[in-house]
Amino acid sequence: MAMRDPYLDALEQLDQMRDRAFEAEAAIQRVREVLERYRTSPYSEMSQTDALGAVGRALDGGAE
Repeated sequence: MAMRDPYLDALEQLDQMRDRAFEAEAAIQRVREVLERYRTSPYSEMSQTDALGAVGRALDGGAE
């Protein structure tokens, strides 16, 4: 059985962590956009329930 190179394992883990960080940053940006829309027009476009649903979808990667 061949041994795995610990440096390659570490690089793979760093790649995975970087990918998760990019995904998290994208989700944060989507939530910020939803909250900005709610903050700028809370009465005309979006109820609190709608805003919470939109935040949930933004966190799941859905587009608004």
